[in-house]
Amino acid sequence: GESGAQPVYRLANLSNGAYLYTLNPLERDYAVSLGNWRAEGVSFLAPKGSVLANRTWSTGALVQADAPKVYSSRVDATGSANVVFLKNIGSRTAVNAVRGAPNASGGLDWLNSVVIDQPASGNPFTPSFDHQLTTAASDNGNFAAAWLTSRACGSDTYRTSGQCEYLVVAVYSAATKAWSAPQVVSGSPTDFIRLKINDQGDVTIAVEGWVRSGSSTYNKQGIAIYRRPGISVGLGFNLSSVSEVITKFDLSLDATGNILLTGSATRNSTSDIVAYRGNVGSGLGAMELLESV
Repeated sequence: GESGAQPVYRLANLSNGAYLYTLNPLERDYAVSLGNWRAEGVSFLAPKGSVLANRTWSTGALVQADAPKVYSSRVDATGSANVVFLKNIGSRTAVNAVRGAPNASGGLDWLNSVVIDQPASGNPFTPSFDHQLTTAASDNGNFAAAWLTSRACGSDTYRTSGQCEYLVVAVYSAATKAWSAPQVVSGSPTDFIRLKINDQGDVTIAVEGWVRSGSSTYNKQGIAIYRRPGISVGLGFNLSSVSEVITKFDLSLDATGNILLTGSATRNSTSDIVAYRGNVGSGLGAMELLESV
């Protein structure tokens, strides 16, 4: 064999078919002992000093003190990490983000956290409210965060008075290294489902929510939201109400902004698998029936 080469062991995940590669036989044996991994022997030989040879956990680092809860984090293809969380600032709570950049020693240099959303009045971020904060990252380091917040009802919500839920989005640009101002992109969401961002900054969201129909009635529908920098006004988002009551979404976004939204649509006594295709720049097309169940 190759002089100085090390065996790389492959393990298969019995649940989802994913593969784990490791140089460490102890890691291999421990994974097998968990009952969800199958050892598949030596996959290949890796030279000493390879990236895989240095794949180890770094020492834990304190990135933020006094944060009540970390909600979501992502790592992009550059090795940079973003963590979004809630933090108490005075008597109110804000959405914060902290970014870690790779350093020469293989760890991350964590920058100071920044506030990306703190309403001027009130305190919509409370432990009892499910904010469903989620994140997405592109390969080149663009980053998107979305969450639900509670604010006064308005003309676009299914209630006209009291407090209603809103979907809020903020975007981190790898080019400018800055967060956009948070934007309310939809009123009356019920469940946040999917969030995607690509290298050119296109953002797509799929959410289930209430859509106003007349002055006192409303319908529960799927909502697709999408944005392309430079085409939408400012950082504005376009919103498209899907005509069916769709649940169990799946959402895909490619590098050129093509969108595929699939889900389960319940109509009369049947449950159909349906799809919507389109592009961030032009919107979604008509519903396509894939299968009746």
